[in-house]
Amino acid sequence: MNMTSGPSPLEAQTKKLFRHIRTGSYKTRAQYMGKCLNFARFCHNTYKVSNIRNINTDHLAAYIVTRQKNDIAGTTICDDLSAIRFLMDHVSNPRYQILTNVEIEEQYDLLLGNEPLNPGNRAWAINEYETFIQNCKNIGAYNPIDVSVLCISMGLRITEAVASTRAQAEYALRTREYQVKHEAKNGRWRKVPLSPEAEQMFLRRLPEVPRGGHLFIKPDQKTHLAVNEHEHFLRCIRGKIISEEGIRTRIIKKSAKTFTNEITWHGLRYSYAQNKMKQLLLNGFSYDAARQIVSQDLGHNRLSVVDVYIGKKGCYLDNIL
Repeated sequence: MNMTSGPSPLEAQTKKLFRHIRTGSYKTRAQYMGKCLNFARFCHNTYKVSNIRNINTDHLAAYIVTRQKNDIAGTTICDDLSAIRFLMDHVSNPRYQILTNVEIEEQYDLLLGNEPLNPGNRAWAINEYETFIQNCKNIGAYNPIDVSVLCISMGLRITEAVASTRAQAEYALRTREYQVKHEAKNGRWRKVPLSPEAEQMFLRRLPEVPRGGHLFIKPDQKTHLAVNEHEHFLRCIRGKIISEEGIRTRIIKKSAKTFTNEITWHGLRYSYAQNKMKQLLLNGFSYDAARQIVSQDLGHNRLSVVDVYIGKKGCYLDNIL
């Protein structure tokens, strides 16, 4: 790693922020600042980031990979992440939302400990998805409907779905496979079987999309801003689509306390993984073979990550096993 002479602008901003933070003990703040300065130095040297507001999860994931390559213990890396989140919580108007550790494991195919973190089931109930579609139709919001088709019927992440281009849609219609490219969170290209629902959506939308254009991103609009619009939209209507069935699905019990996972776009990937597993098992595939196919569709190398989506030993699959 190339090192700069003297503190970088990012390090200076980090020190300035910590001078004004009063939460936590002095010892904790000092430890956190040391960890955050290491991260700031990494971001500046590796990505030339000079404004702390521009730090995003890609930088965090790359830092995790670098620390792991240097044989840093998983507990230390988790402490690093806690410190970085502490810092980012005090940044005014950050441009990006930092994903949780669970989301980082899922989306970047990383392992922070010996076993994947398990946040509980986050799948949508069928009636919640139906209510979501109806609410979108009632207000004429058709982009979120079409984006959701890619998420729930092909397992795409929200960024992958929103970034869909005319070229990708045309390729999928020709080959029956959808090619996820650079928009993949972990940078790993993959091909996903084209679903009938996505096929109908592409055929309907393509006449409206110019050559070289995107299906859901306006001309000159940044991808992350289009994704933010969809995230904001779901947050606004979330309360209208939650059902008792969905709450029972997403409930978690930890240390005698009960929590319920929120409805998120990523939850549609849970729905996809569980539906695909059920379909494959009913079609005669072995559990391990079905798990391997779902892993490939989701874009993960490790089968253990699939357990996050379907539960250990498939416990989220309605006892189909």
